[in-house]
Amino acid sequence: VNAHYEIIDASQLNLNEKGDAVNWLANKTGIKPIDIYSLPRVEISEKNESSTPHFEEESDERQSQASMLVNFVTERATLFYDQNKNVYAHDNKTQETRRLDGRQFKDWLLANFYRTMGKSPRDQSLREALSTLNGIAIHTGECQEVHIRVAKQDENYYIDLGEPGKNRAIQINSSYWKIVDKPPVLFIRPGTLLALSEPSMNGDFNSIWSLINIPDNARLLLITWLAECFRPDTPFPILELIGEQGSAKST
Repeated sequence: VNAHYEIIDASQLNLNEKGDAVNWLANKTGIKPIDIYSLPRVEISEKNESSTPHFEEESDERQSQASMLVNFVTERATLFYDQNKNVYAHDNKTQETRRLDGRQFKDWLLANFYRTMGKSPRDQSLREALSTLNGIAIHTGECQEVHIRVAKQDENYYIDLGEPGKNRAIQINSSYWKIVDKPPVLFIRPGTLLALSEPSMNGDFNSIWSLINIPDNARLLLITWLAECFRPDTPFPILELIGEQGSAKST
């Protein structure tokens, strides 16, 4: 592009008091400046007005979907938090408890939302909904204690069976044990936690000695150690196995 620049003393242009470069160019070339007030007016139709702020429609849709997710969770779960301000959702149907920022809760929410609504939520809507649910739990929920596998309340111990879709636990005290469908304590289940076999009243504890090589005079110690492992209110004892090479200590 070839450009030509010219420096001119404005005092020699004989311009009006408010004259500018446009007036100077008009005097020099004979081309008059355009009067913008003489241009035809262009009316903006309603169609054009509604199509312009497209991003606002997307924002409203995202906020609407986030609100749907919040309502979906609060209708099906009870939100609470623990002493460390971690937030949980207690499933009102299965009585299972899931941590709000965990993978298990996200999978549960996505699967059930799609099954009910027939569509998947957007990632941004999901993040906004989780943030809102976290605030609701902290400011309106109760502070409750959660446990992994074992818990104690009053004189009873509870062992979570870890069954998917259920909340059954074994209730144990000094007089009896039984399986309860709705224990009074809350359990969470990490991804690696597996379900336990349902215990039987007709079981024989002595069957364990066919699996592990423990001398008769040490079996009571092993039984005590096993029992203490399921008591969260006492110090956990350490098991030390002593034996010669090849006696299956590692096994």
